[in-house]
Order: sequence, then C-alpha cells, then structure tokens
Amino acid sequence: MKEIWKDIKGYEGQYQVSNLGRVKSLPRTTPYINKAGYESCQFREGQLKKEIDNGRGYKSVNLYKDNKGKRFYIHRLVVEAFIGEIPPGMASDLNHKDFDKSNNTLENLEIVTYSENNKHSAKAGRYDDKGGAKVKVYFADGEVREYPSMTKASKNLGIHRDTLIKVIH
Repeated sequence: MKEIWKDIKGYEGQYQVSNLGRVKSLPRTTPYINKAGYESCQFREGQLKKEIDNGRGYKSVNLYKDNKGKRFYIHRLVVEAFIGEIPPGMASDLNHKDFDKSNNTLENLEIVTYSENNKHSAKAGRYDDKGGAKVKVYFADGEVREYPSMTKASKNLGIHRDTLIKVIH
C-alpha cells in the first residue's frame, strides 16, 4: 500500500499524518534571538514523531504549536485527516477492526456508534452480550476461574468491584 500524507487540522504546514498511521513533523525554519541579541533562524529537518503508548495500547503523539504541547491519539488523527470530522455524538467511538489498538492504518479504522462498537466486540467473543469484559482469575493454588464480567467476578468472589479492578491493573 502506498503511503499518503495529509496535513493535520490546526497544524497545517507543521505536521502530517499518513494513511499507514504514522505522524511526522515537516521541515521548517524557526526564528530565535541569538546570544548577541540578534534575530536569527534555525532550520529543522522534518522527522517521524515518536509514538507514546498510553498504557492501554493506544498510541499517541505530542504536537507543538506556539511553544505549547498537546497530546493526540494517532487513530483519531488518521480518521479526521482521511475520513473527515468525527460527528459529536461519536466522539469516542472509533473502531479498530482487528482489535489491535496499535494498528492505526486507515483500512483498520472506522467511525461507529457506541452500540456498534460493543456488538463488534461481542461478536468476536471479547465481551459478553451485556458488554462486560470477560475476566479470568488465577488463584495461588493454581485454580483458574473465568467470569463473563468484572461485576459477576466481584460478586462471586465477595470482593468490591473497584478493589478487583485495582488488583488486575
């Protein structure tokens, strides 16, 4: 697949995102005041931006404008550049078709409703019909129990749900 680059909205001429899920800065000249007090310019090469993992598998990058940095999820940048603006009601519902949160290629992403996203996961067996994540609990004696959701596991084990979540994370 050929890599296609497009400007990132709000950062035109500074940063671009590709259909393969990569982000780069563009070559640019930045003015500064040198030690002698004169205005000078520094040329900066364009380069690929380093991806940051948010701890849950989603990749993001830091973009800078007017000396202020802001973090953006790469999958959102790809969708906004190549598909278009994400409708307000679907702001957090972008689906990774193959369930790999680090695969931010255009062909792996789609805008879906919250309900469609849950159905996609349930169909693949990643969640039960009610949308809860399946949970496996490993005990010190080697026993393993599987529960259809975090809530059902916490009720069965007699542990508060929040405590169980902290232990798992």
